[in-house]
Amino acid sequence: MLMSREAARAENFGSIPGSSIFLGAGFDPLNPQKAFPLCVKSSGECQTAAPGALACLSASNDLAPTPLGINTNFKVKQIQSKYEFFREVNIQASLSGSYGPFSGSGSFSSFSLDDIKEDSLTWMVTVKSSYGSFALVDPKLNDDSKGLRPLAMIGRCGSSYVSMIDRGVIAAAIFSVYNLDEKHRREIRASLSAGFSTGAFSADAKASFSDVMRTALQYGTMNINIYALGGDGATALAEAIRANPTDLDAVRRILSNYVTKQGPSRAAIVGFRTTGFGKLTNNPSIDPDQTNFLYFLESANEYRLAILDGITRVGKLLERQADFDAAVVKAAESVMAKLKCEAEYIDNAMQSCRMSYELTNFVLVDGDAVDDRAANIAQRYGMSSEAGSKRLKICPAAQSSVAKTTMKNSVVTPVNPKPFVSMGWTVAPASSKQYVTEETSGVSKKVPECKDRLEQGREKFAEMAKSAITANESRTPSRAVCITGCELEIDSKLIAELIRLPKLPFVLSYWFDSLGGGFGNTHTPGLYVAIENAKTIRTIRAYNSSDSQPFGVRTNRGNALISLFFAESGLRVELTIPVRLEIETVNGNIYSVDLPRIKLM
Repeated sequence: MLMSREAARAENFGSIPGSSIFLGAGFDPLNPQKAFPLCVKSSGECQTAAPGALACLSASNDLAPTPLGINTNFKVKQIQSKYEFFREVNIQASLSGSYGPFSGSGSFSSFSLDDIKEDSLTWMVTVKSSYGSFALVDPKLNDDSKGLRPLAMIGRCGSSYVSMIDRGVIAAAIFSVYNLDEKHRREIRASLSAGFSTGAFSADAKASFSDVMRTALQYGTMNINIYALGGDGATALAEAIRANPTDLDAVRRILSNYVTKQGPSRAAIVGFRTTGFGKLTNNPSIDPDQTNFLYFLESANEYRLAILDGITRVGKLLERQADFDAAVVKAAESVMAKLKCEAEYIDNAMQSCRMSYELTNFVLVDGDAVDDRAANIAQRYGMSSEAGSKRLKICPAAQSSVAKTTMKNSVVTPVNPKPFVSMGWTVAPASSKQYVTEETSGVSKKVPECKDRLEQGREKFAEMAKSAITANESRTPSRAVCITGCELEIDSKLIAELIRLPKLPFVLSYWFDSLGGGFGNTHTPGLYVAIENAKTIRTIRAYNSSDSQPFGVRTNRGNALISLFFAESGLRVELTIPVRLEIETVNGNIYSVDLPRIKLM
């Protein structure tokens, strides 16, 4: 029995929602959503990494299948960004939906994780069941693909085929606490960090976890999201949303029950590996090495996701700008203009990187071996103007923009001799006429203004596209093409400006107190609320959780400071039922704020 075990130039990928991935399928990371005709045939599909105990799911041989080995693990982890979540569940975000995170997938939309933000505390409980890795038995080109020239085969079948897949089921619960004041956010974050680093939040240490969760619920607003990869889907995990979030063992049990009751037929492809078609034709030199492109894409798309989320957030503020101070609106308009420019700059950089790889791939498979080595080296290490290649050059615009930064004097000076472009394993600074200063670890660095970086990027992309079109129209394989490589500058100062923008036009503080609380024996138990910058507020309605009828209504007549009290008799006494305030402004905008609480014992 022959198995596909080629390791050279094989790429590893996580799950790509919405893609048509299966064993033997053609795949091209430059066009991850494209479905290619099947070009590979085999005699079966068998589980690997189980010496002496192959368990065949489907094969033309007569081997009796043996029981599949199942590996299940449980993990609790604090996360600080959407990308950390993607990595934990092994999702290849950068290759999902035209470089956007799951733009074509309702299950994992990029904005369904909005509670994971800079001012929230978020942790996830994950249970994974793995059914192992599976590979094709004796893979070969099918009859329709035999005899194709390399360029024709890559165009028909993709740059590689799926040679191995990982089957499994993943269930995750994400808990986000927001609306915390700085003091409690700092204290709870420290408790979480200590618990995760010391192992205090293991399944056997429920009390420690519950204590931290009770504190988080008492001072902030909690939101719970449930996700499933494989199996019956997230709707089958509704019980996890109803569970007490302070009970770690109950959450673990619900998730574990879900993943363990699923079988191989319900398992999802949670990861896969590819092998170049050159391995099947004894011509491995045509197989591209696109590892650096994937590194670049992951980093660039993580930055892109933060920018797109920022555009959505600032857009909501500007839609309700009548409620905010003029200074806040002006700052938001400035940030929005920068964010939109940054989004265009990132898209241009990603497209330039993609085209650079497409052109080097073209040199590899066009049937002329003269510059194959130069193209291969370019993909692995970058491209120098002194590479001596006749058909692969650095675009003149890219040469003129190569620069170096002298950190001591914080200046950028052009470097003309020996220009070099990266192909994704590093980020090269680009030159421009105007700069903003970015402070990083006490070191001042000059970052080009977005409009300058965008203008340079467009100029380089246009030059590269022109060279590709000219080479194609000439129908001369020896005609040279030029590349610009993969470059990206990250403007952390812009992210800091975004974080400083307020989310609400007012400042709200609240606390619950009951008999025996902090006001002695003379106070009235209930909910106390204080709202500053409240001049634009007209009406405040208070609800118990998801009730449709309010238990209290207050009106405001232009006061800048509002003090509210709702008697305990009107509040539910359940442990985790929050109070929801709907605050309507004189401009007709409504802001919904949850006020979670813990019943004081």
